[in-house]
Amino acid sequence: MDLGISPIFSAMVNEARKSIRIMASYKINFLFGMVAIAISFLGISYVVGGGKPNPDVMASMLVGYLLWYYVTMIVDDMGATLIDEARAGTLEQMFISPNPIGFTFVGRVLGHLFLSSIQLLFVGGILIWSLKLPFQWSLDAIPVAMIALFGLFGFGFMLGGVSLIFKQVTSMLWVISNGLLFLNGSLVPAEQFPTWLLLIARILPSTIGISVLRSMLLNRLTISDVWNNGSLPLLLLHSTAYLVVGWLMLQWCIGYVKRHGTLGHY
Repeated sequence: MDLGISPIFSAMVNEARKSIRIMASYKINFLFGMVAIAISFLGISYVVGGGKPNPDVMASMLVGYLLWYYVTMIVDDMGATLIDEARAGTLEQMFISPNPIGFTFVGRVLGHLFLSSIQLLFVGGILIWSLKLPFQWSLDAIPVAMIALFGLFGFGFMLGGVSLIFKQVTSMLWVISNGLLFLNGSLVPAEQFPTWLLLIARILPSTIGISVLRSMLLNRLTISDVWNNGSLPLLLLHSTAYLVVGWLMLQWCIGYVKRHGTLGHY
């Protein structure tokens, strides 16, 4: 029985392959992207550490910084890329396909996610080795990271929908991606925030994911430990909420621009 899954899956795979081929075609940009990741992290570490960074503090920051990098990538792919499509006059072509546009976005981000993960693993490994950061590698962290990324996809859907309506939102995307660096516990654990700011931070995407991953990679907690202490169920609930609300918001925004005939306007 054909449930219509194959065409959607094929569209996602094709979009992911296209994204990978485009990124891989610009090797110099790919290599200097890794250099930029390392330099940015080291610069932030030295500023936060007052010129004398502590390996334990740097290890904690690295977890948050790498997950934050995924945030910026998804914000760019689901927000800024739509702006480029509209500017080039090709945005409407994306909506000709009978497959839901959200899955096209997912395929595009998955391709970018694959190559970006290679960058982050390579740079992160070098930083951990060269700086002797106290990491405890654990395969249990992989499914937890995936759950955190699901929530980021939902956040990306929200931004994609906003981009469709307001078109020029580059400044807003910049504020959001950079603001999250300071508000989601990337640099300083959110648990050290004042109570009022901690409540706000826990609502934001990636904050809970960073906290759970830190406890696993630095404090040697297992997936059973983070499940039993309630942090993993909270992350699962948080990411699911973002994914569902983000998808619904994207569909509403698509309907809005279609009703008003402004889909291809820029």
